[in-house]
Amino acid sequence: MPIRYSADVAAAIAFYRALGLDPGATARPGVWADLPAASGSLALHRAEPPAGRGPAGEFGPGWCELAVVTDEPLDAVHARLVAAGYAPDAVVDEAFGRSFRVTDPDGVQVQVNEHDEDLHG
Repeated sequence: MPIRYSADVAAAIAFYRALGLDPGATARPGVWADLPAASGSLALHRAEPPAGRGPAGEFGPGWCELAVVTDEPLDAVHARLVAAGYAPDAVVDEAFGRSFRVTDPDGVQVQVNEHDEDLHG
């Protein structure tokens, strides 16, 4: 289970809901949330940027890059993010399949990949 550190857990939950994850358990609202998925889970944890670091902070909000694989049609996920007010990059064809990137509320890029039966079985 990756833990995604965020300056604003509620905003992160809204973003990942638009991406297709639904919140599960939460502890102390605004501090921790679990977003289960079909083959794993994403945890969100509140974090403050360390003093003297860059905008995302080292070990602070935004520390990690996520790549997710969707079973939904990629264009549907893309459209849902646009409708929710996010600005994903265009869908592109990569050597591993179709994908796009979108920035979460902490300014971190999330890569969204389409499930390709030929590649993932």
